[in-house]
Amino acid sequence: MSDIAISPIPAVTQTLRWWSYRLRRTCQRLRRAIEYATGKLSTDSAQQIMFDCRCAAGQYPLLILDTSETLNQARELFADHPALPHLIEAACSMVASKWEDGDQGYEARRWAIEIVSDYAKRTNIALIPWTEIEAPE
Repeated sequence: MSDIAISPIPAVTQTLRWWSYRLRRTCQRLRRAIEYATGKLSTDSAQQIMFDCRCAAGQYPLLILDTSETLNQARELFADHPALPHLIEAACSMVASKWEDGDQGYEARRWAIEIVSDYAKRTNIALIPWTEIEAPE
């Protein structure tokens, strides 16, 4: 038998790591809450808040209409324009508010892009389809 005493250091280290993790997570949530309260919420922070609230809200979305994916798909149709990201955000917001379950993501993005075309016409923004641009020779 060994008379060597068991060191409490691993247990203390594990406890300190756990408290450090909890404190770090609490500070991150507090920072996001302050960003939200002051109206300076970043996209990443907003997405993290949505992710954190899924369990509490009991909602687990299977389909997400993502502005970056929709913007990429729109850029396949239109030449890039400085107003395009803003138009995509507005269109995705409209589609999300009117979307019914059961439809697919591609169709939601396609609908948002159709709305972008309408918004662009209303605001006198010329979005040029790639089919109308001649390839350089």
